[in-house]
Amino acid sequence: SATSATSATSATATSAVNGMAGYGGVLPNPILHFALQSSRENLNGLLRELPARSWGPAHGSETYESETDAAKNLSRWQPDVRLAVLCWSATEAMKLVSSAGSATLQVDGNALVTMSRPKRTALFKHAGVVADLAGESENRVSDNLYRTRHNEILTQVTPPVAFWSALLPMHPDRHPKTFELIQVALSVATAAALRIKHALAVPRPHELNSAVHPMILTPAHGSLPSGHATEASAVSMLLSHLIATDSTTESATHGPALRALAHRIGHNRVYAGVHYPIDSVAGHLLGETVGEYLVALCRGGMGVQPRKFDGAAATGADVDIESVSANPQDALPLCAAMGDPIDVGGNNQLGWLWAAARGEWGYAGA
Repeated sequence: SATSATSATSATATSAVNGMAGYGGVLPNPILHFALQSSRENLNGLLRELPARSWGPAHGSETYESETDAAKNLSRWQPDVRLAVLCWSATEAMKLVSSAGSATLQVDGNALVTMSRPKRTALFKHAGVVADLAGESENRVSDNLYRTRHNEILTQVTPPVAFWSALLPMHPDRHPKTFELIQVALSVATAAALRIKHALAVPRPHELNSAVHPMILTPAHGSLPSGHATEASAVSMLLSHLIATDSTTESATHGPALRALAHRIGHNRVYAGVHYPIDSVAGHLLGETVGEYLVALCRGGMGVQPRKFDGAAATGADVDIESVSANPQDALPLCAAMGDPIDVGGNNQLGWLWAAARGEWGYAGA
């Protein structure tokens, strides 16, 4: 998954102590260990004379004995720990229910997204579309448009942070909490996509048509929905609300561009030969819905519209990859709203990060 690559750096930093690498003998610096011991021995007398005191504000708080699960304590944890806590908060109400070729992502027992598996006859037709795209790309490899798309495909194998940062003036030193919020969105979107992928188990295009010949390694998990489309749409939805003056709605200025970028990222996976066009449509629908749900959890007091993707109704002749550029709900009759909006209350933990990230863009509060 794309998200796993994002967390690789933090995972590597801790694996030497906590993971298999530590078991295999990659230990902390033994020279530093002995140096700290000798330093302590030299300072021992002075250390014993230092008074006991509370350095952390939580330790000295009058509410320390009774207060639990306080959002303010998130500021004391390292980023990977915060991510684990926040992802738990974002997903603890979620559950997947599957039956007869369909999968439903529920929130507190309410259906949030329902998807059904396309028929094999339709998939074979869609695999032919993907093979034709690959052949067209090969024939026009000298065309700058196609060379550019190839570059995008390769650089977007991992989360396309550079592309979001090019569209918005984001920098990890100036917007650290915004980047943490993006990581939460990527983690939750990936989990939702992979769980539905497993439930529907849709074969990849090159498994049905060898002429597809993907230009990159095809991930070893199901095809529908597209994980990249899901992640890109979830992040785009989150960012669009985050930078808006009124965060109950998307940014009127940057929202359309963020959505267009998400669709471009999804399209690229089809041109790479690893997805059908309908995978991207399903992924955008899932990503936008999950993104809206995360925004609602972050700021509170918002309704989230449940949606459905009727893949079983696909015929194989109902998707033009270049035409799928607007809201996924409007792109095809396969996508539709499903029932009334779900009222979602705010989450204190996610609200803390949301307020901090909004502050990086010059806004106070939700």
